[in-house]
Amino acid sequence: MLVVGRRRGAVLLVLYALIVLAITDKRITPSGALLSRLALVDSLVERGTFAIDDSRFSRTVDKVQIDGHFYCDKLPILPVATAAIYAVLCHPLGVTFDSHPGLTLFILTYLTVGIATIVLVALFYREVRRAGLGGRRALLLTGVLGLATLVLTYAGTYQNHTITAVFLFAGFVAIRAAREGNGKAALLSGIWIGMAAASEMPTGFAFGGAFGLSLVMAPRPGRHRLALAGSFAGGFAIPILVTAVILLIAWGDPRPAYLIPGAYDYDGSVFAEREAGVIQSTRIPSNIVAYAFHNILGIRGLFSTTPVLLAGLIGLVSLWRRREEPRRWEVTALGLGLVVVIAFYAVATDSYGGWAYGLRFFVPLAPVLLYLAVYLPDRIWSGRPALVMACLLGLSLPLAWIGAYHPWTPSYQGETIRDSNADIVRWPAAGNLAALLEEWLPNSALAAGARRSLIDPDDAVSYPYLAVSFDSQGKVSERDRMLRGGR
Repeated sequence: MLVVGRRRGAVLLVLYALIVLAITDKRITPSGALLSRLALVDSLVERGTFAIDDSRFSRTVDKVQIDGHFYCDKLPILPVATAAIYAVLCHPLGVTFDSHPGLTLFILTYLTVGIATIVLVALFYREVRRAGLGGRRALLLTGVLGLATLVLTYAGTYQNHTITAVFLFAGFVAIRAAREGNGKAALLSGIWIGMAAASEMPTGFAFGGAFGLSLVMAPRPGRHRLALAGSFAGGFAIPILVTAVILLIAWGDPRPAYLIPGAYDYDGSVFAEREAGVIQSTRIPSNIVAYAFHNILGIRGLFSTTPVLLAGLIGLVSLWRRREEPRRWEVTALGLGLVVVIAFYAVATDSYGGWAYGLRFFVPLAPVLLYLAVYLPDRIWSGRPALVMACLLGLSLPLAWIGAYHPWTPSYQGETIRDSNADIVRWPAAGNLAALLEEWLPNSALAAGARRSLIDPDDAVSYPYLAVSFDSQGKVSERDRMLRGGR
């Protein structure tokens, strides 16, 4: 039976790898974050410099100016690793951004984000089985992660959030062994969480603090708690120091771009007027309560975009109520990390992550939050509660796939970033669904009805929005058709 289960899991993982392959980007779209990272990859391999002044992708808005040169403003771990892959494609194989732009992006995306997504799903399945979940339930929960959350939505696009998710979940896996007195596991957990911080600082530092606190505070047998916490901290520091060295080499300052005052103050910068405190390119929202609501339950909400994640929240509460549960402390650390990350983005950002589907910063939260569903009481898996969970899944599944159609969809970015076209659509799923139907069922009554109801009843408004949407996907013919009023 165990062998059969493993074979079934292997087959399903191969099928999932093919799904990820099918949705992987084959067009270089005008996304600021994408172009910024590609500019660094291109510059490192083809010109041997971190400066992106001469890159074919230097038109990106996501860049900083330091000592007269432009640089990618993203953390360097992912682009530097990608550059190693691109160097192989570029020199021995002759596959470059000049000769094969779409193919190059496709390969680089799949070998980084695509593989990371597959590894995440496989690791998640292993861990929910280790937690005692039966084979069918484990496959169901793993399928939910891979097919019904933002993990799927962003699996085919080049970004750092999936990479962060893998590191974060791997750090959580190791912290469980660390709490049992395993010093090597504590060191390894620190390294993984440090890698998460080196990929996405708010998320990595939030969970780093939460996991470190759980080692210090919670009772455990064996090795002294402070020694375990020290091992964790030492591991955490390694990726941070490596990142600082890379940045020192890149522009002579160990600080990330958004911690360098004035780095965004150059002619044409879209972030020059958006500084708040020590974190550049951000701004405190004018209405924190409303913005936080839309981050959690509203237009870009964690639970409104992926309702099935409520199962993890219920699992967290259920476990916390079991006073003698040995896993209570580490799961509490997960909850603390979740709260800190959500709170950070509610008070330190005001743009919903720009043109994106859902709140992209919450992609790393999906695996750790859904993992908590293993602690759901047995009664939830049957009867009326199971029907409620099925309804949540029934909503989450199409929402994730609609997002995968275009993760970087033009949409409302808050009151401080006005965009006459993007502001038309407040809920990204609405814009994506209308664009999808217009592309797949052109000139149909269904497409026309969706366009007028989901975007705007005025064709003079809805068609230009769709033109922007298709342009941001690199679909020139569809863009031009929308500019001609759908003809």
